[in-house]
Amino acid sequence: MSVENLQMVYKTVIISRLTCTSNAWWDYTTADGMQRIASFVRRGIRIDFYTSKAPTIAELVEDSDDKLFRNIRYNENHILYQLLPAHVYFGYNLRPTPHDRQLPSNHDKRNFINRLLFNDIY
Repeated sequence: MSVENLQMVYKTVIISRLTCTSNAWWDYTTADGMQRIASFVRRGIRIDFYTSKAPTIAELVEDSDDKLFRNIRYNENHILYQLLPAHVYFGYNLRPTPHDRQLPSNHDKRNFINRLLFNDIY
């Protein structure tokens, strides 16, 4: 197989399997587990299965989380849409906000919805 085909297979099979359900398990992994996953991806880069300018596994997981959160927010028929908190409407607009949802009182970083509601707020 050519190098391009090997890279395509690695990206579509291995990387997609790692990031597919990463929003469910990423915050429950230990630092050792995250390091083992990152070294597995680096090994793929070293043997030229993945491009050398590839993002880190943490960046891939973050992109996957953001994509899923956008899909949930803008699709009322999504199964996770009902887990989102109520809309909040302000009478003023001082700066753009990442979402228009009410922030929950508990900040559990392991909960996917809570983690992304608190993401990028200043």
